[in-house]
Amino acid sequence: MKLLKRYFAILLAVLLAMQSAPIAKAEPAEGEPPAVEESTESEEGPSVETTAGAAETPVKEAVVETPEETTEGMPEATPGETTGGVPEETVRVEDAQTRDMAVAGPQAVAAPVDTENEDGGNGEESIAADAAGMDDTGEDAMGAASAAPDSVADVPATQAGDIASGTYGNVVWVIDGSGKLTVSGSGEFRDGTNDLTPWADYADQITSAELNVNGVTDLSCTFKDCVNLTEVNIASTAGVRNMSGMFWGCKSLVTLDTSSFDTSSVTVMSAMFYDCENLENLDVSHFNTANATHMSGMFRGCRNIAQLDVSHFDTSNVTAMSLMFSGCESLEALDVSHFD
Repeated sequence: MKLLKRYFAILLAVLLAMQSAPIAKAEPAEGEPPAVEESTESEEGPSVETTAGAAETPVKEAVVETPEETTEGMPEATPGETTGGVPEETVRVEDAQTRDMAVAGPQAVAAPVDTENEDGGNGEESIAADAAGMDDTGEDAMGAASAAPDSVADVPATQAGDIASGTYGNVVWVIDGSGKLTVSGSGEFRDGTNDLTPWADYADQITSAELNVNGVTDLSCTFKDCVNLTEVNIASTAGVRNMSGMFWGCKSLVTLDTSSFDTSSVTVMSAMFYDCENLENLDVSHFNTANATHMSGMFRGCRNIAQLDVSHFDTSNVTAMSLMFSGCESLEALDVSHFD
């Protein structure tokens, strides 16, 4: 019995050993090529393993074919362009601050300017250059653009040969080649922080002036230092409150027509005719001075005026009138008996 059990144990061990042992590969017959094992690697693998002793067979690398680019159906490229229609000279500048530093391509062309005004007027008759303070060269005569006047019909067109021109708010001014200053529009023509007018730098080139501005309240120093001014035409001064220094230093004025002056709102008349040394004829008999508070130096330095009628002046509200007639050495008579 013990021998039988040992026999079965040996038989079982042999069977187990046979199952676990690798199956012997058949040797190729003489003269036949060795068998090649199947490769489990991808087609893209570098090579395929062979049986022992067999030569390795190189495997071609997988090539992915891509369709050739074609320009079929696309417009033929023109010189200076790619087939995509993009200029070869174009330089892409991502940073706006370096735009001017880009060096490539043709010179930039300015965008077209709409020459029609806001009212739909003809571009050829547009006053855009005047409204923007431009002279005939395109330069800003004022250094800053301002709004156009309310009535564009009253705006003088800038012509070649003009001395200067510009705008402030709704007011346009031009000094033509003959030295005539024309101011038109509505509202103020300066900010009120100083006494300088927009045309102050050209004062000595002004020989005549025409002022037609509605709604202005400050005419102080309007013609200050216009030493060559000989003629003035002012349409209206209704609503004006300040006339101080208005004709200060107008040494060439001989006659001044103030018949259109409305002074009913004026509070300051100080130095209004100061240093008009050649002025001979000046009629202020119609001046309404009921609201005036300052008259200091109003006629100071008017050394050639012989007749001056201020008999109707209301000085009840005046608080300053020092040197009002200082230097008026040609005055023959002056009645101030009613002055308060």
